[in-house]
Formats: sequence, structure tokens, C-alpha cells
Amino acid sequence: MVQVDADTYALAYSGGGDDGFISTFTISADGSTTLAEVESIEHDAARGQSNSLVHVVGDTYALAYEGDDNDGFISTFDIDSGGDITPIKVANHVELGEGSSVNLEHDTEYNKFNSLVHVVGDTCALAYSDTTNGDISTFTIDITPVAEETKKSGSDCYDCEPPKLQQAQIQIASAQKIIATDDDPIHITANVGDKVMVILNVTDNKSVDTFRFAGLYTNYQEKPSDMNAFYANNYDKWKHVSTSFYEWNVRADDVAYDYDGTVSWSDNAPTVVTDVITDENYFMKNDDNTLEYFMMPFTFTMNDSMETSQITAKIYDASGNRLYETLPVTLEIISKEIVVLSDAEEIATLDKGDVIVIPSEDTTPLLNEPVLFTVLSQWSGYSQVTSDDAEMLSVIGLQGDSLPAWTKNLGEWVIQEKLDVSELITAINYVHNNQ
Repeated sequence: MVQVDADTYALAYSGGGDDGFISTFTISADGSTTLAEVESIEHDAARGQSNSLVHVVGDTYALAYEGDDNDGFISTFDIDSGGDITPIKVANHVELGEGSSVNLEHDTEYNKFNSLVHVVGDTCALAYSDTTNGDISTFTIDITPVAEETKKSGSDCYDCEPPKLQQAQIQIASAQKIIATDDDPIHITANVGDKVMVILNVTDNKSVDTFRFAGLYTNYQEKPSDMNAFYANNYDKWKHVSTSFYEWNVRADDVAYDYDGTVSWSDNAPTVVTDVITDENYFMKNDDNTLEYFMMPFTFTMNDSMETSQITAKIYDASGNRLYETLPVTLEIISKEIVVLSDAEEIATLDKGDVIVIPSEDTTPLLNEPVLFTVLSQWSGYSQVTSDDAEMLSVIGLQGDSLPAWTKNLGEWVIQEKLDVSELITAINYVHNNQ
């Protein structure tokens, strides 16, 4: 922490997910008033540890810290006497904007225990530890004052409020939506093969049409040793890294990442929704007296089981203000139960969420899917036209005249998307070969 003026202080620290933050506070000289935060920005969304912050000249401050992949970085900021922060050279320059640019990565091997001091003028010296030795480096800091029109003003701030999450909806396959708004987390269990959709409804004090980044993160676990460090930069409070995430960025290609194939992400894009202001929602209107929602869906399919995990959302508005929120839900994905069909009594007690797998060999024939689904709907009673058992067997490449009556339940479940067609074919193969 460094003192900016008589009652203003700046603090560089590691926050949620080990991200790098810098905040300013006001504290009265005699300590008689309550500590109050003026502003806080996330300057590095990957990592920000071993911080050493110094005043250089004027409103210019330099920060040495350990960033992504334990590398050494130098960032600079303009901090005025009121505590307003303007990023100059920072890692998170794309999201923060305000004329900022990329910071300096001075050590690409290892960086710990930083101690940065101002020497004279625009020169600073840094002592730190690399992998085996102690190093001292010197740096020239650009001390050109930031133009006044670039700075935020605490008394005349155009946009200093972060976006607000008003509602999160979670939908599993064809189940009803779960509205996640309570403080007490809701535990959701889904099956392998289920499609999950998380919809975020977000408002802001300015038009949400200018939002430029939205991300959803889950499948948190201890960082795998072979995980690409480029993607290993979203941590929860237990220092577990998100191994499945989707990031929408208006200025770049979307990033759909999954470490080990647990999740397959669909393409996702936001929609701006305008609503009528009522007595119930008037508090969500923006500075233009308009009620807008930034509705961002994140859709993914679960390919494998997943231990209970939190779901975290990040959203940035046009001014770099950030929403960072852990949703009040936990998600767990379990493998579907494997059930061996034997008779009508067993199928009557079978849970419709279970998957039916019988023979080990793959006997699935090549199929004409449009024809298959037409016959399937007729055979299952979902059409005014009917197909008999012989037609159903023929369309999947089998010969015969009859099937047990209860097998039509399987066809019904396929129509209702509660059973995969390949699982239906496997089950009918088994029944046909063993009746």
C-alpha cells in the first residue's frame, strides 16, 4: 500500500482467482472516519501476486508483480489525489480500455518476492527472486501525464458502475428452468449426455448494447499438470482452476475451452432485450431511463461425469467496469445408470433418465434417420398413421414380426428426447435376439 495524498491510499493485491487488482481508499488523517473504497480495477485477469507498488512522479505509479505462469510484469497507473485510477500499461488493457496498452513482461522464467523502489525521476529499481538467484533490474517508467479527458472524475463520472446480474436461469435438457437468485446455493444434478443452458440477465447504468465481454466458468479443480497455462487463469476462492469455460468477446473470436472433453460448448451470442418499466422493475432502469437486459446464454453438453462445481460469470461493460459473480448454484454431472432389460416388469420400474445399454458388440446398422424417425413416431403412437413391429424392425436392419409391447415405451422416450436413438436400437437388437 502507498499513500497518494493526505487521506487517500492505493493498494495492489491478489483477489478472486489470484487475479491482480488495484484499489484506492480514503482514510481520514486522524482515523476518525470509516474506511471507504474509492475505486477498484482488475488490471490482470490471469494472476497478480507478489505485488510491489511505488509512486514514481506526479500521478504516475508503477507496480511490479508475479503474473501468469509465474512470469514477472511491470504495470503503470495514473492515480489522482481523489483516488481515481486510470490504467496506463496493464495486462487487462483490452477489457479496461481508457487508452491503456499492454504492460511489460520483464522476466519470462520466474518471478517472486518483488521489491520495487523509485530511484530518481523516471527510474525505478526492482529486486526479486528468479528460480535460483536474486536479481536486480532497473526500468525507465513513462511519466507523461495522462490527458485529463482520459481520466475518470470522481465528481463527474460518466460510467463508474459495474453491470448487475438480475437473474440467472439454468435449464437441463427439457426440464423446467431453475431461477437462481437466492443467497443459498441450489445443487443441481444432471446426467452425462444432458444439454445445459445457463442464461444471464444483466443490467447496467449505461446501455448494455456496448458490453464487450461475457464469460462463464465451471468444472473447477486443482490445476492439471499438463493444462495449457494460457487457459489456466480463472480460479475460484479455493485456488481451483476452471477447466471448462466459454468467453464471448465483441472484439475477438469466442473462446470455447474444455481441458479433457468433459464439456462440448455450443456457439453462444447475446441478445439485448428492452422491457417496459413497471413498479416492480423500475430500479433496474439505466441513466437514459430505459430498461434493457443483456441476455447472454451459455449452452453446453455434458460428455462425461463432473464433480460438484461452482459456476462463475464475468461481464465487462464498455468502460471496463466488471461484474464478477459466483452463481448461487452448484452443478454435478453423474453417469447414467446402466440397466439390463429382461422383461416387462423391469422396464416398468426403469427410471426414464437411465440409459439402456445391453450387448458389448456394436450391431447398429447404417440408418436413414428421416425414415427412422417417421416410422418411430408411427410405431410409438405419435402419428395418426401406424407402423407395426415388422416395419420398426425392418427400418433398423432386422427381420421379424413382433416385439414386446413395452418396447414402444422406448420409442416414446426417444420422441421426448429422454433416450438417444442409438440406445433404442441397441436395446431392440438385444430384445430381438433374445426373445
